[in-house]
Amino acid sequence: MLREEGLIRRRRRSDYPRAMPPSVDDARAVLAVVLSSATFSRAPKQRRLLTHLVEKALVEGDVMALKEAVVASELFSVSPSELAENPIVRVQVGRLRKRLDRYYAGEGKGAAFRFVIPKGSYGPELVPFSPDQTERRRAYLQGRELWWRRTEADIRAALERFDTLSELDAADPRARSGHMDCLLALVLAGVAQPAERSRLLDLLATPAQGPELLASHGLAQGMLCADWHAAERALVASIAADPNYAPAHHWQAMVALLPRGRLREANAAMATAHDLAPLSLAVQTDRALLCGLAGEWDRARELCREVLTLDRHHFRALWYLGLAAVSEHRFEDAEQHLRSALAGLSGRSFRDHILAGLAACLARAGRRSEALAILVSHAWSDPFDETQVLVALGDMKRAAAAARRAVDRHSPFLFFAGGLPTVVPEGAADELRQVLLDAGIQPLWSTR
Repeated sequence: MLREEGLIRRRRRSDYPRAMPPSVDDARAVLAVVLSSATFSRAPKQRRLLTHLVEKALVEGDVMALKEAVVASELFSVSPSELAENPIVRVQVGRLRKRLDRYYAGEGKGAAFRFVIPKGSYGPELVPFSPDQTERRRAYLQGRELWWRRTEADIRAALERFDTLSELDAADPRARSGHMDCLLALVLAGVAQPAERSRLLDLLATPAQGPELLASHGLAQGMLCADWHAAERALVASIAADPNYAPAHHWQAMVALLPRGRLREANAAMATAHDLAPLSLAVQTDRALLCGLAGEWDRARELCREVLTLDRHHFRALWYLGLAAVSEHRFEDAEQHLRSALAGLSGRSFRDHILAGLAACLARAGRRSEALAILVSHAWSDPFDETQVLVALGDMKRAAAAARRAVDRHSPFLFFAGGLPTVVPEGAADELRQVLLDAGIQPLWSTR
């Protein structure tokens, strides 16, 4: 479902040999050779696009100029309002990647430097070529792509790719980063074996270096240990190591800033992640969630619908659309979105969380008996899900007790707890509020 986190940097030193980085003259010289090839000679649109992207990314270093809306306007005369119906930039960049692959498989086979446009990015990189580095890069990116699909089978397949990366270079920190993120995903989905959880804790106890591994440590500190301060320290260090690493900004927003009620800062961090990774469906859906928590429902729906134009079964976009509709009391729409999200899942991953959202929707719609039936008949793996349903049912005492169990067990989704009830009766949630405050979580809800 999800393609890739959007690992976008102008240059990622850990991806290829530690030689002197190519200069502007190098980039232009390599570009001239590529454009003069037979592969590109009869492709004027691809020549123009590659030239534009190389000039902006490698010559001018202007990351903001690589946003989809800017490229569409400057190069294809397509306005931002037309992009939903006319995704010309994504189509043309996809074709450009294929043409570059064809060139380097033929005429450019012996090139010492190669242009690479990572998935999730519009920014080309000029990288020294060696078969070993190419194999390592392929293993890493394949692992990331599988990881973001979020099914148990894909996550376990991603682990195999990161195993391959470890075999190629045992010292590569990206392999440990990938292993940590996959193991955490299995924990979040409720399908991790005890040995896998122990392995994750062992990896978390080892020192971190490099932007990828620091960011993975931050994510795990937040979601596994509910230590928001440790999460922020690791993520700030990741951003300092590479300000263009989109996942660090993304996770800083979700597991370091949001839990402590710093919603404005979280939205700013997520906007930065979105600018760096404009094709990341994960970033876009979580940006929609933050917009919803800030009361910007129209923007939240717009972002989710953009994701669904690319993947109509994207469960997180459907899930968040459902939550947005519940908050606006559009219960029929909410139920439809949440049931569609459930239908799009394979395996147990995230099923409990979406089922809890559905039960909460039914409760708020006045269908208490149906909500209660789901609550009592389901074996919840995470007390946080029970908390959602009990809040919607108005049973705030039991909701507080469930939240306390979630805190004691370090529920991975506690970071989201501050946004649980959009509106609650005055005084009714005092005990729940105190449970969250004691855990370092700042509630975002209002009272009436």
